[in-house]
Amino acid sequence: MRNDISPADLNRMISAGARLRIIDVRSPGEFALAHIPGAVNQPLETVGARIPLDEGEGLVVVCQAGGRSATACERLSAEHPDAMNLLGGTSAWKDAGFRVDGDPKAPWSPERQVHLVAGLLLATSLVLGSVVDRAWFYLATLPAGGFLLDAFTGACMMRILLRRMPWNRARA
Repeated sequence: MRNDISPADLNRMISAGARLRIIDVRSPGEFALAHIPGAVNQPLETVGARIPLDEGEGLVVVCQAGGRSATACERLSAEHPDAMNLLGGTSAWKDAGFRVDGDPKAPWSPERQVHLVAGLLLATSLVLGSVVDRAWFYLATLPAGGFLLDAFTGACMMRILLRRMPWNRARA
């Protein structure tokens, strides 16, 4: 059974000096943009069944909206049955007006960059296909095929390519 905690309750616990280990399971890029003060980044794909805790330390798992952290809590449930999932994630924390650390000018996550490039390819295909030549509509097959490949295999070629770009290498 998962233990959920609201942003207000978590803030009260932090303010009261509770000993908590806050694990943020988002990507390093998402974490760099904004995270709960004191949180440690451990992307979901690296979360195993156990996280070492100090004696008397509680465990709170956070993501952007609560879905990935719920998955992490399920993975941790055997070793950490008291692990808490932050309801609404970092988004709810920020919406409640609580402080976040991070750099709002940090580069976008590779996933967000993929969405930008795919959107630009689709928009370009629509405009050029409507105005210049219908053959431009075939450009839309690139992002469509890429999204299908990612959905069925988990391999996103555009994300792999973007992670190799100079602006992403420094934080990879």
